[in-house]
Amino acid sequence: SPSPHTPRFPIPDSRFPIPDSRFPIPNYYILVSNSS
Repeated sequence: SPSPHTPRFPIPDSRFPIPDSRFPIPNYYILVSNSS
């Protein structure tokens, strides 16, 4: 399912990357910064 914010990277099932996620944490902050 497409995410409402359409992040620059595909995320698995969850709306945002979480600790121990396959994506690095910095990407999470980038996503938040772009969403604001």
